[in-house]
Amino acid sequence: MAAGCVGVPIMAVAAERPVVRWHAVGGQGMRQQLGAPQLKAALTHPDAAGVGGRAATNLAQFVVHRITGADDAARTRALHPLAEALLDHESLGEVTQQGWHVAVRAPATVTSRLAASAGALMTGGKGQAATWVTNGWFLAASEPGGLGRAWQATGRPVAGMVEAELNLPKVLGPGHESWPSVALNVFASNNAVRTSAKLSFATAPLGEPGPWKVPDGAIRDPIIRFQALRGAAPWVSKVGWMATLAGGPAPSQVFGWAQPLNPFRNWVAFPVEKPQPRLQKVYGDIRPYFGTTNQPGQYEGKLVIATNHQALAVLGLQACQPALLSYEQAGQPYLIASFAPTISSTNPMPREILAQLHRPSLVAYEWEIAGESFLHWNVVFDFNKMVQRQIPFPANARARKWLMALAPNLGNSITEVFRVSPTEYTLVRKSDIGLDGLEMTLLARWIDAPHDILGGRFAPPPVPKPAP
Repeated sequence: MAAGCVGVPIMAVAAERPVVRWHAVGGQGMRQQLGAPQLKAALTHPDAAGVGGRAATNLAQFVVHRITGADDAARTRALHPLAEALLDHESLGEVTQQGWHVAVRAPATVTSRLAASAGALMTGGKGQAATWVTNGWFLAASEPGGLGRAWQATGRPVAGMVEAELNLPKVLGPGHESWPSVALNVFASNNAVRTSAKLSFATAPLGEPGPWKVPDGAIRDPIIRFQALRGAAPWVSKVGWMATLAGGPAPSQVFGWAQPLNPFRNWVAFPVEKPQPRLQKVYGDIRPYFGTTNQPGQYEGKLVIATNHQALAVLGLQACQPALLSYEQAGQPYLIASFAPTISSTNPMPREILAQLHRPSLVAYEWEIAGESFLHWNVVFDFNKMVQRQIPFPANARARKWLMALAPNLGNSITEVFRVSPTEYTLVRKSDIGLDGLEMTLLARWIDAPHDILGGRFAPPPVPKPAP
């Protein structure tokens, strides 16, 4: 009846699982979240200025590329006002195989520019989207019936800050078939951002979780990050660099940890059998990447292996000392990849962290001090470029500068993943701004340099707002 009063048609359609469905409060709503003070501080920080505009440009480019299969600067510019409004204001929408609809709750100064922008979402760039403005909402759809569905959805409040359903294989396209569909909820509570997600895979992403085999004897406090994954073999086999380091059948478990101060104090470990033959194979597999004195390889440094085949290392790098070595604890051999010597300490890793693993359905766990972890990952990513003789990431890039300013104030982030069935998992997280350090690093690079993340494509510069 309400839709009829404002002249918006409602058409019955068969139920269809969406490719994307969301309802979010947007940046302006997040800035008002009293239950997440660090998130509010992050979004109101002076260095946040301009970050949203850049993110909107990249979002518009990504959507245009998924629609057309190519980069289209003119269409990206046309879509930018709608993308920016979606990020900054309360919005909701749905995309199915049959069509789409979207609604944005924004002032008239914003909605007046969105009708033309929505046309950039039409397949082939032809035709106009159906649009309507009513009661502070801008509605747009691929066909008139979608306006009614969008208007009906505006009557329901957001349960938190973000509700979303994402069929990631269809959103991201070919090559991402192993990614899950995600039902996501993000909300503020007790001075933290709480994230919960249901992950549904087409095929089992992990193997059966066996008993934990933590190499805690090699882990010395202080640490700023600890990660653990079991049933890992199917996943490791698809991660090229990790499968190479394994030097044989993919391990069933993977552990990672980091220490403070030196960003290269990062370790990755996995339990194996007969580590020496694996080290020999790793040496043979990666040796071509380092070349010789007369013919440099892709990476700098000299690769060497110990005569007893218990360790291999890269020599000649001033910043760090990459190495892969064998280690044994209680009769269980491990391979441990390291990048710098450990802090000299006799303090064992915190027992409280180890105790968190003793839950039958837990398959993945991460605890970290998110701000310090972010600083570590930034250096590691930049160093990877440098040893490949590439230009490192700009230190003054907009999103990176913003997140660098936030890092000293970001504390514990705890992420847990539980197995419901071989293809169903639940993820829960408690954090300051909703992201861990690695995700912050990837976000900064996507905003500032999407060519690092999105298959080599460069985004055009942010589109300036029209003068008032």
